[in-house]
Amino acid sequence: MSARRRLVAGLSALTLVGTLLGAGVAAGTAASAATGVPAAALAAADEVVETNVALIAEPTVSYVPGWNKASALNDGTEATPDGHGSVWGTYGQFEPQHWAQYDWQWPVTVSRSAVWFWNDANGSANVLSPAAWHLEYKDAAGDFQPVDVATYPIATGTAQVLGPNTVTFTPVTTTALRIVLDAQERGTPDPYYAVAATEWQAWGTGGTEPEEPVDPDAPIAVEDVAVRTLVGQAPSLPDEVWVLPENGPLTYVDATWDPVPAGDVGEIGTAAVVGTAGTVDLSATVHVVADLASPVDEVDHTTTITTPGVAPVCARSVTAWHTDGSADSTTPVTWDAADPADYAEPEQLFVVEGEVAGFAPPVECTVWVIAPVVDEEAPGVVVDVDSAPASSGWYTTAPQVSVRVVEGGAPVESVELRIGDGDWQPYTEPVTVDAQGAVTVAARATDTEDRTGEGTRALKIDTRAPVTGIDHVRGATSATFTLTPTDPEPGAGLSRTLFSYGPSTDPESSENVMWATYDEPFGVSLDADRPVYVHVRSQDLAGNQEETRTVELAATGPLAVTPAAPVLTAPRCVEGEAVDGSLAIPATTGVVYRIGGATVTGTVAVPAGQTVTVVARPATGYTFVGDAQVVSFVVTAAVPDCTPAPRHVEPGTVTVTGTPTVGRRLTATAAGWGPDGVRLAYQWYADGTAVLGGNAPSLVLTPAHAGATITVRATGFGDGLVTASLMSGPVGRVARATFVAPRPTVAGTLKVGSTLTARLGTWQPAPTGVTYRWLADGTTITGATGSTLRLTSKHVGKKIAVAVTGTRAGYTTVTVTSVARTWSLQAGAVTISGTPAVGKTLRADPGTWGPGTVTLRYQWKVNGVAVTGATSRTYTVRGADRGDKVTVTVTGSKTGFPTTSRTSGAVRIR
Repeated sequence: MSARRRLVAGLSALTLVGTLLGAGVAAGTAASAATGVPAAALAAADEVVETNVALIAEPTVSYVPGWNKASALNDGTEATPDGHGSVWGTYGQFEPQHWAQYDWQWPVTVSRSAVWFWNDANGSANVLSPAAWHLEYKDAAGDFQPVDVATYPIATGTAQVLGPNTVTFTPVTTTALRIVLDAQERGTPDPYYAVAATEWQAWGTGGTEPEEPVDPDAPIAVEDVAVRTLVGQAPSLPDEVWVLPENGPLTYVDATWDPVPAGDVGEIGTAAVVGTAGTVDLSATVHVVADLASPVDEVDHTTTITTPGVAPVCARSVTAWHTDGSADSTTPVTWDAADPADYAEPEQLFVVEGEVAGFAPPVECTVWVIAPVVDEEAPGVVVDVDSAPASSGWYTTAPQVSVRVVEGGAPVESVELRIGDGDWQPYTEPVTVDAQGAVTVAARATDTEDRTGEGTRALKIDTRAPVTGIDHVRGATSATFTLTPTDPEPGAGLSRTLFSYGPSTDPESSENVMWATYDEPFGVSLDADRPVYVHVRSQDLAGNQEETRTVELAATGPLAVTPAAPVLTAPRCVEGEAVDGSLAIPATTGVVYRIGGATVTGTVAVPAGQTVTVVARPATGYTFVGDAQVVSFVVTAAVPDCTPAPRHVEPGTVTVTGTPTVGRRLTATAAGWGPDGVRLAYQWYADGTAVLGGNAPSLVLTPAHAGATITVRATGFGDGLVTASLMSGPVGRVARATFVAPRPTVAGTLKVGSTLTARLGTWQPAPTGVTYRWLADGTTITGATGSTLRLTSKHVGKKIAVAVTGTRAGYTTVTVTSVARTWSLQAGAVTISGTPAVGKTLRADPGTWGPGTVTLRYQWKVNGVAVTGATSRTYTVRGADRGDKVTVTVTGSKTGFPTTSRTSGAVRIR
């Protein structure tokens, strides 16, 4: 809305036009098609730039421990969290899935999101990046729906903060966005790792209360319609009304009115009617009168505007006020002709006189001559970047910049771009910035009036990884390495150089020594039997990492191996007959196996009852560990007894169900045992020791079982069967039971010399051991460990509470604390002495207050209303108090005690 249009609203016609003389507004923009500017650069004036709307959201999470904060997610801290308070984490709740949610009061439209994950993999390794994550948004029905993203990235590396993990998607409009994290599996005792994040961004628009749209073409003033009609008669409203455009002149437009209900004109008075003129809202006042012939008492003057050289237009009717108080804005008026010299120059005003039939005085139309509005604003220029930098604040891939231009007072003629100290170049499409280091990208737009607007964007770009020079000196048993890392300039600078070494060519193999930071030359021991591989890589502060470089250190001698023994598959019985066995020759690198001088591999048949000698010797380039370089393996294939075997119990399964907690019951369930007729016996074990009397299919856990792992052995037996037993999987460890412990209460009166007594309430079950600890203002009272406390002067004014701790075998020890008791002031009975008459002095008697010294304040009141400044112990009665009731309120205060007030009885002033 222009300055002129804002000022017009609500002003009278005279004030309205007076304001118009000095006002200036922006002219409409010309079509971009008429310029040589790329359509991609020319932005609409009302275009909204995407921002991180997470900064104005209210965060909530599924869980957060006391040392972390949900608000860390949108505090603007990404890669450098300031302690645990700048991180949202879930350590303490080891669930498979966690979530965080942003809520907005006003809808947002989101199309991009980025999250930075935090981990302690290099420390205690309790918190790791999630196994997977996804986004959900709340739809119009209030249900959460998945965001359409093909792949959710998870950054890897050795840094504590890994990100940004960025996704883009088809824009969604919502009031809530949720990120769901799937935790990595861990095992026992915690089934899942915790997850954490330092920042979660949501890029889009909205989130603030929408502004009412303003029609730039709307008139600055509209006719205020008034008509007269008789009681019971429908009014005649005008088919046209005048409107006043921003630069004039006044003109008429068609008007449409809502029907007037018969009840609105049923009696003398006024009624409101609304209508429209195109997109303009109209209002009219209907005056319902007894006589339309009531004479005119006065006529309103009118006002209009025009620009130099344009003949002014005055309204063809004016508002006439009749003697009955009613008004009619459709009263015709005849205006004199205006002299062109009067409106030849701007910032002039003159009066045109007119005549209303039946009204003697002339009517005036004040004409204001204004200069046409011209917008002299230069184009607005914004430099946009296609992506966010890494968590270090540096771009590690060359970013692409684009230019957005908002037209000012004239069409844009050209747009130019400059990167760093380079020359200005015409801008036609997004440009990839290949420069390195701190780079300023500038853009400027020039309009047809030769006005120029500029915009800049500062970027930090480092797309080149460091390069590490590797030198080593090899000795008889070790090699010394010297590393020389360099980071290309300009750039972010070197962060660190890492090295690892070991028997594996894979730099990430757990067979190698853990990665270490290079500070000075280091030594590597050589291996006599196999090569050693040294892995090196450097990282810079931007987040670029050099591709790992590997140096191989050859072994110092023959590789030592140990021959594995051949494995015999014994002869077996088939349909009561013995069949040959077989001998599996190991495929051990560096070992040659022979039988009878012939080299053997794979599987060799061994007839039942035959003995075979296998001789092992080292292959060329290998040696056996130890002195012996020839190893013989003698294998005999015993003849099997093919006599039919007795029937055996066929074990099935045995499982344990139930909650492993003291006082609960565990149940053994056996299934799939055979053959038919088999019977089962049970024996329960706690930490591998048989439970006395634990021979039933179920076991009730006692305090003696707390902390133990429980198993059960099922034994199958029966007539003619060979027994078989099977041990269940372990259950537990058995958890201690939990008390149901109410908060204790404190009985007794808070005064010096009295005794307070702690009352436990009813615990389930009752504890076998109880201890007490009395507190004053939250601090333990030395020696106060009994169920009672005798109050002394040291306790006066302090909040007294008691903490009770209960114990019982098999139960978790619990401590509960009572609600603190507070001391109360002893207030005196307040009275007023003195003569209750004008000019006399009244005196407040506060009575006796305690304990000890109490600070007293006074406030005198008349008829319950405080008298300003009347805060002393005495009060001089004013003349204005005669006949009123006077009271005084005394307020006592003392450290450690709640403030207490007492008010006297009222005395009436005579």
